[in-house]
Amino acid sequence: MSLTLPGRVREVRSERAQARSQALHTLSKIGDRQAWPAIIRALLFDADDEVARSAWRAAVVLVPEGEESALAAVLATQLGRGEKETQLSLSRALVALGEVVLSALHAATMAPGPRMRAHALATQRVLRDPGAGFEFAIEEAKRVVALGGPVRRDRRTCACLSPQRLQTIVTDAEKTGTGTALGCEPFEVELGVQRGRTAQQSSLAVGWRCLALLFLAVSPGLGTRSALVVTLLAQLGVVAVTGLLNLRLPRVVG
Repeated sequence: MSLTLPGRVREVRSERAQARSQALHTLSKIGDRQAWPAIIRALLFDADDEVARSAWRAAVVLVPEGEESALAAVLATQLGRGEKETQLSLSRALVALGEVVLSALHAATMAPGPRMRAHALATQRVLRDPGAGFEFAIEEAKRVVALGGPVRRDRRTCACLSPQRLQTIVTDAEKTGTGTALGCEPFEVELGVQRGRTAQQSSLAVGWRCLALLFLAVSPGLGTRSALVVTLLAQLGVVAVTGLLNLRLPRVVG
């Protein structure tokens, strides 16, 4: 163990918040995992935001292999804490842990507290798209929470919504700039809209074919050639109207 470590480990138990924060900062810079036992739970929950932020950063650097999920679960309990800078530090710590945080973040998106839900959603967004930026992600997440989602629900809810209802969600998403209103994930909305589009196309195709057959039935004087022409025109009509429907049904805003 480096000669620097024992002194830093002692300092994390100091009564002075500044000393604790500085010691944790130094431990994260050294990066020696032998210092992991010094990152006690109390530091991760420290009442002083600066100390807690330093503890989160140090914990992510020092966590032993295989304990990342447990650390993610502990850090996720602090979602929604403090002002924007504190929340940004926590999001960065969680994102640094990688995909092991997904389960903890998902649970937090269904928490009763709107601040925790919004912070969890923002962290999910930054994890999926690091280029999005935290400030944009948190503002987007606040709008989603204000609209009532995500909420505690059966995961089958979106799957059971009608294509027409999902289309309304798409329209609302285009207006608000979000794609997760009512707790539906973008991919769920996309699948539902595609399902509705396919159903419309199939129904339309059947309808046109029935009209073609009806026309042939009431016009016995038509020859074979004329019948083929009518059938071809009916098929072309199906293609044209289907194309118009595709243009009218917008894609999901992510």
